[in-house]
Amino acid sequence: MELASIYLSAMVLGFLGSFHCAGMCGPIALMLPTNQSTNKKIALLGRLYYNIGRLSAYLIIGLLFGMLGVAFSIYGFQSYLSMISGLILLLFFLYLKAIHLIRAVSTLLNFSADEERLLRETLDYKMSWFGKV
Repeated sequence: MELASIYLSAMVLGFLGSFHCAGMCGPIALMLPTNQSTNKKIALLGRLYYNIGRLSAYLIIGLLFGMLGVAFSIYGFQSYLSMISGLILLLFFLYLKAIHLIRAVSTLLNFSADEERLLRETLDYKMSWFGKV
């Protein structure tokens, strides 16, 4: 039963991923110069080479990231890496939205202009390790 659920989830993910391919890879494939040749065999070989190269690139990239994921899993880093990357993403999001949050808080709490400036400077100092955004 477990193997069937894995195959079903792979099919669903593959089907949903096909929309990305139709939207992004499709126009690229349509721009290929295959219509210059009147020989249908050459045009077919051009499309075949393109798709073999594309699939090989996806296969190699997936293989490399899969090996990297297994390495993190073997050494026990995966759970820590997931938590740290999630925390970094959350902090980065909050940093980008901080100006809007400061305005909302200062409006709700009736901060003066000096208090709002002090809050903004404190936030800039605390978040300076993100660099300029």
